[in-house]
Amino acid sequence: MSPLQQTFAKFIAQSAQRQFVLALSGGIDSRTLLHVAASLRDGLGFSLRAIHIDHRLQPDSPRWAECCRRWCEALAVSLDVACVEVTRISELGLEAAARSARNDAFATRLGDDEVLLTAHHRDDQAETFLLRALRSPGYDGLAGMRPRRRFARGWLARPWLDVPRAAIRAEAVAAQLDWIEDPSNADTAHDRNFLRHQILPRLTQRWPQAVAALATSAERAADLLVLAEAEVQRLLARHRDVDPGVLNIGVLDLDAGTAIAVLKAWLRDLALPAAPPSALREMWRQMRDARADRVPEVCWPGGVMYRYRERLFARRPLAMTTVVEQAWSTSAPFVLADARVLPALAGLFDEPLRVAARRGGEKIRLHATASRRPVRLLLQEYGVPPWQRAALPYVWQGDRLLAVGDLFLDAAFAAQLQAAGHVWRIETPPHSG
Repeated sequence: MSPLQQTFAKFIAQSAQRQFVLALSGGIDSRTLLHVAASLRDGLGFSLRAIHIDHRLQPDSPRWAECCRRWCEALAVSLDVACVEVTRISELGLEAAARSARNDAFATRLGDDEVLLTAHHRDDQAETFLLRALRSPGYDGLAGMRPRRRFARGWLARPWLDVPRAAIRAEAVAAQLDWIEDPSNADTAHDRNFLRHQILPRLTQRWPQAVAALATSAERAADLLVLAEAEVQRLLARHRDVDPGVLNIGVLDLDAGTAIAVLKAWLRDLALPAAPPSALREMWRQMRDARADRVPEVCWPGGVMYRYRERLFARRPLAMTTVVEQAWSTSAPFVLADARVLPALAGLFDEPLRVAARRGGEKIRLHATASRRPVRLLLQEYGVPPWQRAALPYVWQGDRLLAVGDLFLDAAFAAQLQAAGHVWRIETPPHSG
């Protein structure tokens, strides 16, 4: 076996999966990986198929797809050619937009527990480390590509991540392989190409082990990131409320870097759009420094964070929710303007009820033997955040207030519900409430 075959055979021996999908661009790296994987397939007992992504960014891309077909047919490897449309170029840049389209195509085509193989190598790792160091100010930006991680319904693996580019070229030349030369790879207008052709050669000239050192640093950073993430998750669990969208403000007592890391992980867990570093730092500063009687608010595209009393709240931006006063025939559910739904109350009322917004001065009787209490005070006592109060529907029977959202119920109304077996709960659509 050649050194690259030995490396790949070791990877196969350590893998619990036996179904592999090769990301075949047709360049020298993936072409060589196809050659090596196919040569070991029968002897090591695994299945192999390939996917070629045609980004349709180069005039020769149809010819490249045909080259991939020819190679795969010769090796009895099935090939799926996926044509993708690269969008969001102005937003992400060409490289990132193409990568996003490519990953989406791979994700939709990867089966359960299949392993997507890419031919990333040590030089790619060094380039990635430098790019992330230049682009991402956070510690997590320094973490390099991982040899293996979850991807879509299966896995993504990089069996040659410790292999230098020169070793792959030597294998390709020795095997007399042909491959595709994408002219865009020589365009130094792209950041990665600039590093590859202009910066790394000069670094290597001065420090011959530069690529290996950078790749090792990326690997060590990835290891440290795993430890850091575990600590962040521990702190997040300590400060998180029963409601996942709420944190105790004790998180703000952590040092700035740790607190910001916890806030970032919290927003990620809530599936909110990532906040830029400047917004994260502003969140931490405003939420920490606000007076107890203030309700600070920090917004970023797709998200908003508030502080109210001893808690932090994060969610998608609230639409201007207005409860329009309407009559409600309770035999059917009542759908509010923001798609929240009041439950049907069949058989409880002969006349329609009235659903309205808060006007001020409302009172409700929570206990049969007690006097009515001002809703304003109840909202304060129960710590209902101000931005949620305006969206509460008030349900009336004549001049008697029956319900304030599903927070407060008139005592007699609650008894009616219980006797009839009804449950008063407002159904909330995703990303609201």
